[in-house]
Amino acid sequence: MRFLSTISIIIVLISLQNCSVIYRYVKSNLDEQYKEGVKDFKKGQFEKAADHFHYVEDIDPDFRNIQRYVNLSEKEGEKHIISLYNEGKKLQTRKQDVEALTRFREVEVIRDNYKDTKTRIDELLKSEKVHKEAKKLIEKGQKEENKKHFLKARSLYSDVLKFDSGNSDAKNHKKKVQKELSKVAETIYLNAEKKLQAKQYSKAISEYKEALDNDPEHKLSR
Repeated sequence: MRFLSTISIIIVLISLQNCSVIYRYVKSNLDEQYKEGVKDFKKGQFEKAADHFHYVEDIDPDFRNIQRYVNLSEKEGEKHIISLYNEGKKLQTRKQDVEALTRFREVEVIRDNYKDTKTRIDELLKSEKVHKEAKKLIEKGQKEENKKHFLKARSLYSDVLKFDSGNSDAKNHKKKVQKELSKVAETIYLNAEKKLQAKQYSKAISEYKEALDNDPEHKLSR
């Protein structure tokens, strides 16, 4: 998504023509992307940070400190992926198959086909330890699901998918649980709307957050 020269020219033209409203919008957008990048960088989420910084760089290469942050986020991101990969190798050597698989999955998410990560993942997916751990977590999830503890159930199914992303049982159960959580979220959302109308702002905010906890894809997120 490099369209640096075209967008840069547009910004210059906007500035020259004094289209203040559009220019302020573009600058505000860049400021927001930059701030999000800095936040992600400080959290150690270097790949996400790099995406934000590249977005800014593509539009305005002279934006404050952007070249420095692009270089830093890429450098730290590379160190991060190497660290995850090496940790996965050590865990695999120690026969800690589930933990090793989780690390290699993290590597895969950041960069597909990194070194021999895919081969190692395929090998670890055949591990009896991995199968047992997945089965154990799914059974725990089903127990929570039967108790209508849907958040706990979703968390357990998600834990399985962190190391065994193709596990159909975990996927199906998580999908089923999420349908229930979406219903819960909608009820909480409607209650929050009533609180807002009653000017009970702190309670409304709390319930809006609770609705999103139950359903991150709720219309509140859009």
